[in-house]
Amino acid sequence: MFFNKKVTNNSMKDCTILIQGRINSECLNLWIKNYKKHNVVLSVWEDEDLSQFKIPKHWVVVVNQYPLVRFRREANLDYQIITTLKGLSKIKTYYVIKVRADEYWSNLEIVYDRLKQNPNKIVSGSMYFRNWNLYKFHCSDKLLAGTWNNIFSMFESTLHNLEIKLWDTTIPESQLGLGFVMAMEKDFEVTHGKLEQEISAYKFSPQGSSKRIAQTMDFIVKACMDIATTDFRIYSKQEPDWVGVKGKFKRLKVMVDDCIKELNFEDVKPIDDKPYMKKWFDIIDINELKPYIATRNHNDLGRIWYRDNFDHYEENCLTDINQICTTKDSELSKNNL
Repeated sequence: MFFNKKVTNNSMKDCTILIQGRINSECLNLWIKNYKKHNVVLSVWEDEDLSQFKIPKHWVVVVNQYPLVRFRREANLDYQIITTLKGLSKIKTYYVIKVRADEYWSNLEIVYDRLKQNPNKIVSGSMYFRNWNLYKFHCSDKLLAGTWNNIFSMFESTLHNLEIKLWDTTIPESQLGLGFVMAMEKDFEVTHGKLEQEISAYKFSPQGSSKRIAQTMDFIVKACMDIATTDFRIYSKQEPDWVGVKGKFKRLKVMVDDCIKELNFEDVKPIDDKPYMKKWFDIIDINELKPYIATRNHNDLGRIWYRDNFDHYEENCLTDINQICTTKDSELSKNNL
């Protein structure tokens, strides 16, 4: 594996590389070696030791303090939002390519060229830009490129959605995808109100309701036991508390009715995210950017590293925004036709 491509002529004068998050030493040294002449903002945390790196003098370094309160811990989405927005505040170029400090990509000029062809869209890396119907609004947050306004809008809108608890999904990439779509649809005054209604409806689809229904039914069972043992006083010789029983059963009826409504899915049409994603996103095949270093935390295998030839077919990822599907799951493929 060779990472000795030194970029001597910076053709990306109007673009800044935003490197954010926790540092991997090998990756940061490669960024320094191969992109030292580029516009770069490095946005990291206060406990990083930067003295071991020969950071170019014209690079801008942003050191962030950890938040006192975490607001979205899943895959450190809140951390990514903080370091990205703080980094963006120091950028003055028209275009931005956001990457992670624990990863490295070669040939970012390819991303830049694609970006200039589609300046209204965000160019997302193909690594974990999931197949349609796997997850709603699922882009890839490993590499995001766009105009400064678009990248800022994505993260600012996502932060707003989290603050108002618009959507309860725990998938960071889906939150970011939705955030950008909503920002753009609002700016262009296209179906934003409808979009919010559809998102709200999606929360009451089978995917979003099963856990809530189970919790409600569990509460109802416990409440019935409480009525039997307390209000009916079956373990004592006192008369039942008929007033208490009547009031509790009224409240239980309301809860049961709510469960029935959630189980009645005939009127719920989960949102079709594909038209929105195709409208506002483009995908760059990360294998065009090799050699690279990319990573993820696998539930069973722990930390995994990738250095070339990422298998999109095996990982159910798209390499083109207009693809139908790349999955080997035949049933999922049928759903996308």
